[in-house]
Amino acid sequence: MTQAVVAVPGFRRAFLINFASSTSGTVVHFVVSLLLARLLGPTEMGVYAVALVFVNVAQVFRDFGVSSWLQREPDLTPDKVRAGLGLLCCTTTLMAVVLVAGSAPLSRYFRQPEVQPILRVLALGFVLMPFSAVMAALMLRDLAAARLAYVSRLGTAAYAITCLGLAMQGFGAMSLAWAYLANIVACSLAYVPLRPKGQSWWPSSRNWGGIVRFGAGSLLTQTLVAVNNALPDLLVGKLGTTAEVGLLGRAGSTVNLFSTIAGSAINFGALPYLANAHHRRAALEPLLNRSAALLTAVAWPVLALTGLFAGDIVLTLFGPRWAACVPAVPALALVTAIGMLCNYGGAALAAIGRPDLASAPVVVTAAVRVALAVWLFHGDVASFAVIMLAGSLAALPLQLGLHARCLGQSPGSMAKAVLPSLMVTVACGGAAWTLAHCLPAGLPPADRLVLSVTAGFVAWYAALRLTGHELAAEVHRLLRLRITIRK
Repeated sequence: MTQAVVAVPGFRRAFLINFASSTSGTVVHFVVSLLLARLLGPTEMGVYAVALVFVNVAQVFRDFGVSSWLQREPDLTPDKVRAGLGLLCCTTTLMAVVLVAGSAPLSRYFRQPEVQPILRVLALGFVLMPFSAVMAALMLRDLAAARLAYVSRLGTAAYAITCLGLAMQGFGAMSLAWAYLANIVACSLAYVPLRPKGQSWWPSSRNWGGIVRFGAGSLLTQTLVAVNNALPDLLVGKLGTTAEVGLLGRAGSTVNLFSTIAGSAINFGALPYLANAHHRRAALEPLLNRSAALLTAVAWPVLALTGLFAGDIVLTLFGPRWAACVPAVPALALVTAIGMLCNYGGAALAAIGRPDLASAPVVVTAAVRVALAVWLFHGDVASFAVIMLAGSLAALPLQLGLHARCLGQSPGSMAKAVLPSLMVTVACGGAAWTLAHCLPAGLPPADRLVLSVTAGFVAWYAALRLTGHELAAEVHRLLRLRITIRK
């Protein structure tokens, strides 16, 4: 097992291996989502979404920042790994009990009896999570991309088979819960033969002090992030209906097509990479600016096309029963685009040992969203998407201030870094939109979408070359690269 944070030079190769190896799993998840859109309706998806938000919040307390601590600890010893495992066992057991005990009251509060059995099945997955969480953190620390991709493929296969099989048998929302559990079981079993040699897996209660100090700061931010992520489903579920929760979730999944395609590669290795730079006393600003430039050059054009052609995308991929979610897509695309500016800020703050600082923007975002939802939401998912956008805009100045003061990344340098990405985005969206309006009015949505996106892609690549964007060099390097993936 590596005793120090991994060296930076191997990051590019690990990143590309992760990106290439996760392609099959990404395709499977995407196909499963398309099939589920036709097997399950908005109400069933909404019920599961309501239950899942509580599990996601519980996951934050279960992890208690241990995974991040394992990735950034400069001198990780076997005893420290055992300490992390011991703390995870305690927090995981506590959260599993809380979920089971709270399943009935939560089901009554949302007036959805189906929530109770879903929560209890999801809580079963907590049993195997301490070992899986430690193994995943150690592999991320070592940038063991091929092994992580191998485990992910097995988990994805288990999820897909279970989910589709049960959905076709009429299990409804419960098919998603059992698939969640199947994924955890498959990944846990896959990690067993990959565990480091000589590492004891007996949990320990020693050396908890450093983990708890780091975890307390991390817990604050991660809890607020989890609550903020849960707010849309909770607010819409309480103020509206579970069908509206399902529609909002489908709009969100449409916007997140980029994240689905890119898979885990977006944030792969970000924390150990930045922690390595911090421990070497290297400036973080160049790393953050370059990461933001590369990410936005891909994500912003995709988000622009998603917002412009939301109707065609939803009808083509998910069918007419989900058409009511289309008006919410443009605003949610802007929310995601704003988030891409500071995507690596949380990892950078954790890398310097101050994960708690990332909580302030989250508090502002959540407060604005709750206040506006209570005041303005009346059952229209498009209006709620605008409320989410308002929350993101309100928190942006504070986020930029944190980056400037704590990470040395000034707003001016960030703007200069992402300006070429904005130009590329305008060229891509403009070309696609222009062609779409030149096509015959009676053309099927799928054909119009394919032709428009193709025009946008051509304009995207041309704009990369004309603006001298540094992503162009990475694209050329990727096209020349031949990777042989070994276990």
